[in-house]
Amino acid sequence: LLCIWVISAYGIDDRKASVAEHEISILFVILSQNADYDAHKTSVLFSSLKGQISENSNLHADILRTHEDLPELTGAWAVWPMLESLSRKYKETWDWLFICEPDTMVNISALVGYLNSFDRNVGHAVGRGLTDKTNTIIHHFFKYEDDEQHFFYPDFSTGLALSWTLLKNDGALVWRGFTIDAKHEFARLLKDKRGVRLNNTLSFCLLEHESQCITRYVQPDFQCMSKITNNDVYFAIKTFSEFHKTRIVIVKRTWAKTAKFVEYFSDMEDHYVPTINLGIQNTER
Repeated sequence: LLCIWVISAYGIDDRKASVAEHEISILFVILSQNADYDAHKTSVLFSSLKGQISENSNLHADILRTHEDLPELTGAWAVWPMLESLSRKYKETWDWLFICEPDTMVNISALVGYLNSFDRNVGHAVGRGLTDKTNTIIHHFFKYEDDEQHFFYPDFSTGLALSWTLLKNDGALVWRGFTIDAKHEFARLLKDKRGVRLNNTLSFCLLEHESQCITRYVQPDFQCMSKITNNDVYFAIKTFSEFHKTRIVIVKRTWAKTAKFVEYFSDMEDHYVPTINLGIQNTER
């Protein structure tokens, strides 16, 4: 019932979407976490994908949940840390790697039909593109100087399809530095290391009113079923040495003084704050 509801909810004409020109192989990876709420949503998505896969004769597929199937990997949520491991393990097994989150709904028949429109032997990154209207602090005010078009980076919540050939090329996709916005940093890796830009696909739906969807992000309904107290929350504050006597002073004098568990992470150790040295230098603007 779940699979049928998912497909009908997307508004896709299955007579068109379910007919693939040839067989295709996809490895699905759900960016999951080892927490009850997240694990439950992951289980629902896993069952939906598994049911749809069993009904698609043109598809060879498997599903991984990062918190269960890749527990040894640190930072799988940033995507790039798991790519080399997947490439070594599966070799030439797959045509595509499809990355999504527990709140992603997927019409697999439509996805298969759509991905078959691409040459799997060429590097492709397919997903819903986000872009910055202006230079933004979370991306360190980064901009490609030669860009005459928007630089798109993927929203993982609607899914991201990578042709497997991107994992096989020489040179690991490794991000150097502190990971702040994994989506943006991964898009930069693809462009800098593989020369591949995101194919912005509007049928990977992000907003409620959008139709003709291959995938859809479902906004979670967060409801705290039990009372959260100050004993349940830990605050990790990322800063750097220039702000130790300015911004951090203000933080400590205002909201941070009411928090029970607070730690400060910086580019140097400072016993007066105190800070924990991450060993990563600040990125100059």
